[in-house]
Amino acid sequence: MRPPQDSRLRPAHLSRLIGLWLLSCAGASPVTTSQAGSLQSASPLQSPAAPRPPTPLASSPAPVSGPAPGEAQTSPREAESRPITDPPAAELARRFARSLSADPLAAETGLPARRDPNDNNPGSLVRSAKDLAGAALPFSLSHDKRQLAFTRRDTESSSIWIAAADGSAVRQVFDPKTDRVKLADGKVRILDSAAVFDVRFSRDDRTVFFQTDGWATSLALYRLDLRARSVAFVVDTNGYSIVEQCPERHGLEGSIVAYRHSYDMLLATALDVYFLIDVAGRDLGTLGPEPENVDRYLHNHCAPPPAQTVPPVIIPPRLKSMPPCGDGFLRYAPVHFLDGSELSVFYVVKPGHLYDKPLTLESIASPPIRLDSLMEAFGAICSP
Repeated sequence: MRPPQDSRLRPAHLSRLIGLWLLSCAGASPVTTSQAGSLQSASPLQSPAAPRPPTPLASSPAPVSGPAPGEAQTSPREAESRPITDPPAAELARRFARSLSADPLAAETGLPARRDPNDNNPGSLVRSAKDLAGAALPFSLSHDKRQLAFTRRDTESSSIWIAAADGSAVRQVFDPKTDRVKLADGKVRILDSAAVFDVRFSRDDRTVFFQTDGWATSLALYRLDLRARSVAFVVDTNGYSIVEQCPERHGLEGSIVAYRHSYDMLLATALDVYFLIDVAGRDLGTLGPEPENVDRYLHNHCAPPPAQTVPPVIIPPRLKSMPPCGDGFLRYAPVHFLDGSELSVFYVVKPGHLYDKPLTLESIASPPIRLDSLMEAFGAICSP
């Protein structure tokens, strides 16, 4: 399946440089596992202030998977392939309410974890919607603490429900089998997938976000307007987090950190990067490939001083002056991220290409070259 239009390559230099950085990264930053199985960043701006121990699962929802009285026993393989059916919505709501009573942070989530961007193994990129529907956090608590939003699985489909925080007043607000939505292509019709998961309230509690499967290597994020009962596509993403508090810059509250999958034509590789987007899916900038990039940006914009600083990158003047390199010349093409960090790389540009023109696949004679490589072996790299 093709990726959605707004997930295609951004400017070529941005995509290939981020791809290079991802390929050279040693790994993700330290994170802690939440009860839901997602990962939380250390920043208190988007997730609980400190890791918490797992809570007992006695009151958490569980699918009805055991045989009914008199029903024949099934093999493990048969049980694994059998459709999952949750208890009635009213019972689910009561279970979630009990879970919150035992653990007020049970509905909290954090940043989506970094993944291995390996297009040769799509299974490592996107799990099936059915699998995600069983593993993702199944409910969310509104910011005013009055409502629960949750999903209920019924054989091969899922639906979204709203209840009071005490588990009462349960009502269905979205059924993907019957409710029409505005899709990524702008058309209004029924979703191709009936598996919805990872529901979360918007900052103003007027919207519920949720995910469903969408493309071969990317999921889809949708927003459900609770007043109008309308649903619209937001952005392709393999995980998201909502900026909950930003006292120093309230305009950022409610924006979305989206972990998106895209492709690099020059390096023939895939990459996953955190982006900052608004509730309508408009791109506000690239945060970077690491959770640290997100944490630094949010700290510096949402918390009082002192700011988290980024060590300056010093580029020798002889390298920035576009010296001759092979038959062409060396071009410094850094990428700047929203947190103030940058990826410092260079390209060997073919003869005849103008100095002030954007780099293209046809204009370069080399893959990206890291600064430390040039510092160590400039003569060997740029010898005629």
